Amino acid sequence: MASKWTRGIARWSVLGATSLAVALLAPAFAQAAAGWSTGAPMSVDRIAHTQTLLRDGDVLVTGGQALAPWSSLSSAERYHPATNSWTAVAAMHADRLSHSATLLADGRVLVAGGMDTNSAALASAELYDPALGTWTLAAPMANARRGHSATLMEDGRVLVAGGSGQSSTVALTSAELYDPVANSWTAAGPLTQRRRLHAAVQLPDGDVLVAGGYATAFNATAAVERYDLTANTWTTVAPMAFRRADSPLVVLRDGRLLAIGGDDAGPEETATTEAYDPTADAWQPGPTMSVPRWASSATVLTSGDVLATGLEETTELLTPGADAWRAAGSVPAGIETMSYAQRLLDDGRVLLTGGEAPANVAIYTPETTADAASADFGDVYAGQRSPLLWVTVENTGREPLFVERAEVTGPNAAAFAAERETCTTAPIAPGARCRVAVRFTPSATGAAEASLVLADNEADGQLVVELDGIGVAAPVGTPGSDGARGPAGPTGPAGVPGTAGPRGSSKLPRVTCRSKLLRARGRRAQRVKTTCKVTLARAPGRTATVRVRNRGRTLASGRVRPGRRTLTLRAVTATAPRGPVSVEVR
Repeated sequence: MASKWTRGIARWSVLGATSLAVALLAPAFAQAAAGWSTGAPMSVDRIAHTQTLLRDGDVLVTGGQALAPWSSLSSAERYHPATNSWTAVAAMHADRLSHSATLLADGRVLVAGGMDTNSAALASAELYDPALGTWTLAAPMANARRGHSATLMEDGRVLVAGGSGQSSTVALTSAELYDPVANSWTAAGPLTQRRRLHAAVQLPDGDVLVAGGYATAFNATAAVERYDLTANTWTTVAPMAFRRADSPLVVLRDGRLLAIGGDDAGPEETATTEAYDPTADAWQPGPTMSVPRWASSATVLTSGDVLATGLEETTELLTPGADAWRAAGSVPAGIETMSYAQRLLDDGRVLLTGGEAPANVAIYTPETTADAASADFGDVYAGQRSPLLWVTVENTGREPLFVERAEVTGPNAAAFAAERETCTTAPIAPGARCRVAVRFTPSATGAAEASLVLADNEADGQLVVELDGIGVAAPVGTPGSDGARGPAGPTGPAGVPGTAGPRGSSKLPRVTCRSKLLRARGRRAQRVKTTCKVTLARAPGRTATVRVRNRGRTLASGRVRPGRRTLTLRAVTATAPRGPVSVEVR
């Protein structure tokens, strides 16, 4: 019989109305939009391979089945999520597919079993050292096996259970433990029944639970059992409501387990799900998926939601406790939807590999939400730069926030500049914040508007932050000193003597004002400090009130004592005084 994986803006300003887009920095994420996108292809087309997340965040892909011509593979390569690129690494000592790969406590990877091009089951095992990039042979297992499970135990050993031997349709009951320190295998207690292509997960208390699988040929089982490392025994626990094989089993945040899809007793694919409570030893039905899934995968995301893929190009999400699954988009065309590999990356995205280049890698970016307050620069002198204003962006969702790029757009984009930021360098965790520094430099007077646009993984693909500012004319400077006195002109003719008038003062009050832009602090808008020096025509005989007025309003006021002619007045206002100022003495 053939292998299962071969089965079938409102206001415009005088600053101009040209719409511009000013890029900020080179993006850190080639594709930050929520949903599925095509990743850089693997160097080798493959299915039925393994993916292992290494300690440095890279993903190790090993072996599998070449698509043309059909053969097992020994090649391996590493995926670098930060750069969306692949690097070939040393090949394994043996071709293998349908094998297991387990990250050990010391950072090495144990690859065990599988089958070769001739469909012969393998007992060999080998170790990959990520630091050296090399493979070394490990002690072989006691039994050749493929389609088995491999689980890292709390004491650092690896439990390998079940699978099939030289006959692909006859499942095994044997299990064994690998000790990486001693480089040796020892027999573990046998399973209570035969099973291959089953699911296995470690429970919160350290025990291992295995569920489903094929017992004989393609006859799936609903049986479930639990392994106690201390006792080295398996114990039968409550069975599932449905028979399942080649289906995922994931651990939810609340400690329950969720079984998803798989082959049932037909053998036909099923869309059913059910949740297991280890404490109560009981299964409860879960929401049914939109389509049956088999030879599939499921991943628990950062938020705790479950992403289900496989068999169909469509994918779906479940929030534990919800009554229904919701659509999560479709994988890119050409991606293998059976016998592929799927892994949650350290940054919260999901890597799916399998199929033929150029579409043999897909990346899922979960959707989140974000928020930021608008930025108002207030009045800024035309031709001068404002202080930097930091726009704070907060991830208000349940998944990491990815910002691909940030740019300023809009009718007055040229007047605003995003000069530095912390949003595109790394994912922003839920509840965390990043910042973008923006500056306003009006070229003329008048209101200006633009938008700071961050391309991200929100539902609409972007966060838009409004930018506002007003260009104002700079105040008139202090008059310069009198120039040198010119030569005396010729004497004119004598005039007719006039009558004497009343004696009066020949002087008027004199005022000189200077304005200075104050730096904005925190959420406080920028302000203008104006200092006026007043010289009276003559000293008053009593205490007098002096007011400096501008455009009919009092700009600053103070008192002058008898016998004094000068005083200095200060005021802090939202804008600088415009036009002439006058002095009023009372």
